[in-house]
Amino acid sequence: MASTIVDVARETARRALLAGDIDTAEKAATTGLTACAEQFHEESLWRYLIRCAWAHADTQTLDQRINDLNTILTEQDADLEPETGQLPDEITTARRHGPATGRPAAI
Repeated sequence: MASTIVDVARETARRALLAGDIDTAEKAATTGLTACAEQFHEESLWRYLIRCAWAHADTQTLDQRINDLNTILTEQDADLEPETGQLPDEITTARRHGPATGRPAAI
């Protein structure tokens, strides 16, 4: 059951971000993470939460989410997925070129 919820949450977050609906994307990702918290780790939903903070230009939340994900990965002795490892560099590069646009790349 949790994997189905995660699949729907991931697709909802993706579509919402593409449409510029950051709040819906954030709610979908949070719902998916809540559904799978006790059973498995779903890093792609964390990427959506990070992208939502970036799109809101909320650097404090952005940094907190990155730190929270790193803490979870450390606790689980897990490595970053390649897409997640690239995301901070993507954000850093975008920050140098101006404020977030609301539609982060690499959705």
